[in-house]
Amino acid sequence: MNNLEHVVSRARDSGSRRSAPVIRLRVFREEKDSVKQSAIVSSMLELVHNHYADADLSLNTVARHMLYMNPDYLGKMFKKDTGLNFSQYLNQYRIRQACSYIQQEDEDVRIFELAEWFGFGGNSGYFSQVFKRWTGMTPSHYKRRAR
Repeated sequence: MNNLEHVVSRARDSGSRRSAPVIRLRVFREEKDSVKQSAIVSSMLELVHNHYADADLSLNTVARHMLYMNPDYLGKMFKKDTGLNFSQYLNQYRIRQACSYIQQEDEDVRIFELAEWFGFGGNSGYFSQVFKRWTGMTPSHYKRRAR
């Protein structure tokens, strides 16, 4: 028995037939909102995957200039669906992309170049800090180990 059938059945059993359509409508709206939220979060994920190298990418940028929605609302929706806040997800994705690059490339790439290429701008110190937080090692150590 799905959630809607259970609610309607309980309403009928309690003798409140008049309230069943209202309850049914409320459950339908919640399910519809959930689908809508997932579509919005999917759009946000797609934006991250396509624009992670842009150092200006942020929840505010996505909310105000790409999806035209309230940033606080989007942030809560994103956290509810993914378990991470937007900046955590963005940084984690950027670091995964950097790790993948390091593992696949033979050239001796510098840390500041990785920081620029993977969305941290010229802030190689912050890139190293975030890299270590997500991988447990510095980018230099990760590069040595990948060879």
